[in-house]
Amino acid sequence: LAEVTLAAQAVWNGLDWTLSEGVTHRYGPDGLSLAEEPFDRKPLAVSQDLAALLQPPVPPNELSLPELAERISRLARSNLNTQPLRTEFHMRFSLPLASFFAVLISLPLGSSTARRVGRYGGVVFGILLVFAYYVVLSVSRSLGEAGALPPWAAAWSFNLLFGSLGLLLLARFLR
Repeated sequence: LAEVTLAAQAVWNGLDWTLSEGVTHRYGPDGLSLAEEPFDRKPLAVSQDLAALLQPPVPPNELSLPELAERISRLARSNLNTQPLRTEFHMRFSLPLASFFAVLISLPLGSSTARRVGRYGGVVFGILLVFAYYVVLSVSRSLGEAGALPPWAAAWSFNLLFGSLGLLLLARFLR
């Protein structure tokens, strides 16, 4: 730490900050103060990365894929947490495949459970299956955003789980 600037007021004009009524403290390598310079008004130039970080954030689900990748890159350059954004990035690829795995489970269940539990039992079973899918999806997404799972694992775990279940049911049905 070589310099600390304290100011009573800072005004952002869209490109840079203007500080007013402050003092700049300069420190030597030993940590002792070398100089104090008071000022009435002082411009403070910031890098474009910092300026972009100060803008109000757009929710990740409203960003296009290239914008999301750019935000991840920008935050990573600033050593900020990108785990939630990387999880969202991987979710963009895994969620569209969810319907495929739903069909993979539904085909064998639709023909075998209808005979055993009747039409209404099949509807109830389908609702419970969708609920279970949603719970697993929500938990894995939360674990990915929190950093407990790698982003790719959080985004694909629910598809792998339900895809495996669907393949087992399909193999059992085809026997």
